Amino acid sequence: TLTDKLAAEMSRLGLGFEMHDFRRTFITRALREGHTMNDVRLAAGHQSSTTTERYVMEDREFDDAPFVPASKSLRVAR
Repeated sequence: TLTDKLAAEMSRLGLGFEMHDFRRTFITRALREGHTMNDVRLAAGHQSSTTTERYVMEDREFDDAPFVPASKSLRVAR
């Protein structure tokens, strides 16, 4: 499945992301952009808004900074 392939690739890259991390990001960003809960619920494939609400991250959990791979974020002092 796609979930298994993603897990294998994240493991290979040494990253700790899971499929639900991407769902949380999608749902949180879609709601922040002003899409209605009903539209986001439908896009996520949920039958209930309550299920969709469980995926919404609080501001303190959501970092808008761009992802920088560890190998590029480390600087060697000279």
